[in-house]
Amino acid sequence: MFYSAIVFDFDGVIVESTDVKTAAFYELALPWGEEAAARLKAYHLSHFGVSRFAKFEWFFQNVLGKVLSASEAAVLSDKFTLLCGEKILASPLVPGFADAAALASERCPLYVASAAPQKELEQILQLRGLHGLFKEIYGSPAKKSEVLKNIACALGVGAQCLLMVGDSPWD
Repeated sequence: MFYSAIVFDFDGVIVESTDVKTAAFYELALPWGEEAAARLKAYHLSHFGVSRFAKFEWFFQNVLGKVLSASEAAVLSDKFTLLCGEKILASPLVPGFADAAALASERCPLYVASAAPQKELEQILQLRGLHGLFKEIYGSPAKKSEVLKNIACALGVGAQCLLMVGDSPWD
C-alpha cells in the first residue's frame, strides 16, 4: 500500500533524544527531592508522546499537591529547554531514518508531529539541516490526533491513507 503522507514523531524516531529528555525531567524535579524526581521520570517514561506541559501539570498536581500556574509552567519549560538543547543537537539520528526519509520523500510528503513545543522543534530541525525534508512541522500545543486529522483533510484522504511513525502508544 502506498500512503498519501508519512508523519514522524521526533524524539526517538528522528533523533536519539529520549534519554536526554528523560534525564532532563529527573533533573528538573530534583529541587523537590529524589523521590519527586523519580516519580516525574517514571511518569515521563510511561507517557512518551505527551507534551512536557501536561507532564509538569501532572507533577504539580499529583506529586506536589499544587496547581501549576502558567508562569511556573513557562519557567519549567525554559529550564527544560536549557537542560536539553545542546544535547539534542548533538544526539545522533535514529539509525536508518535518513535513508528511509529520503526514499519515502520520493513517494509522498513527509510531516513531523511531536509533543515538543512548535518553535523549539522547528529550530532544532533547522539547525540539524532536516527542516527541508518536511512539508509541515507540528509541535505542541497542537495535539497529534488533530494534526493527523488536519493533514488527512488537507490532502483530501482518509486517516487510513496516512502512516504515523512513532515510538509511543499515543503515536
